[in-house]
Parts: sequence; C-alpha cells; structure tokens
Amino acid sequence: MDWMEIGKSGKINSSDPWTDETARLVVQLWLPKAAMRPFGPDSSHSDCVLVVGVSRPKLAALFLSVMLLSLFLTFHILYDSAVYSIQAATAISENKISILTNHIPNPPVINQPVVFPNRIHFPKTSRRLPQCLIIGVRKCGTRALLEMLYLHPRIQKAAGEVHFFDRDENYLRGLEWYRKKMPHSFRGQITIEKSPSYFVTPE
Repeated sequence: MDWMEIGKSGKINSSDPWTDETARLVVQLWLPKAAMRPFGPDSSHSDCVLVVGVSRPKLAALFLSVMLLSLFLTFHILYDSAVYSIQAATAISENKISILTNHIPNPPVINQPVVFPNRIHFPKTSRRLPQCLIIGVRKCGTRALLEMLYLHPRIQKAAGEVHFFDRDENYLRGLEWYRKKMPHSFRGQITIEKSPSYFVTPE
C-alpha cells in the first residue's frame, strides 16, 4: 500500500508519482486533527485526510468476493440444517402420536354388574381355615402386625374380625361357616386371622 496526504483542497499534488487510475481506487478515511499532524508548509490545517491506495485491486476484489461467498454459504447451510432438524423433530413427534392413537384400544363396555373383590378368585385356590391366629388386647398393635405380615406374598389375611371363638352364635355355626369367612389362597400360602377379643381377662 502507498500513503499520501492531501490538504483541504482534496486535490492530488502534481509532483506525486501516482497515476490517475490508481488515484481512483483509493479509500479516503477522515481522521480528526489529533490523530495525525498536518502536512506541508502550512501548519494551520484544521483537518487532515489519509488516503489509502490499493496496489492490487483485482486481487483484493477477488478476496472480498470469496469471503462474502463463504459467509453466505455458511449462513445458508446453518439455516437449512436448523429448518431440517425442526421439521424432522415435528415429523417424529407426529408419527409417535399417530402410532399411540392407532394402537390404543377402545375401552370395553362393561355390561356386567360389578363383582366385589371377595368374590373374585384365581383357579386352583380355595378357602382354608387359618393356620395362624393373632390374639392380643385392644390397642396393642395386632392390626399393625397383621398388615406388616400381609406384605409378604405367601400371607393371606381375613377381611375383618370374624369373632368365631368369642361369640357363641358364631361358634355354633361351625367350622364350615368359619372357613367361608377366610380369603381364597394358593397351596403353600398361610392364612392369618386376628382379633383382640380372643384374649380373655378376668372381669
């Protein structure tokens, strides 16, 4: 690059070796007075002009064109990839929703009356007399103990307190009535019944 300074008139000095063609390709940058000193015998210039000349304008134009083309292609690729990813995500979500809606069966219409759980039992199960009785006084934790034991898969418990042994009217009904009050259980499961009333204390 070549440098030269021009005064207020903005004309190129005739003594300068620059040609007219090169002078047309210069870039003028206006700078404040504090940025550079005035040139020439007259030191009262208020402003100065810095002129930058390009020695190879064709090469600079080619470089600028390549840079602008690269930026355009980069932004174009980024935009296309963003649009494609959004469309792909939308299509995948729509496909999942359609698959789920197509595979969800319609809820069956229940025309039969509701059956209580104590009437439902699996095959190969039967009602058995309790193999274990939990006997205690009131508020001593018999229910808590039974609920804890019922968490085990091999434990079955009676639905409520049967009061077979402490009430004469129930005892007179016999063991078959007592067995029917027990839940269905598989072979190998233990049926447990509890009642704090089985604990007899003198009154």
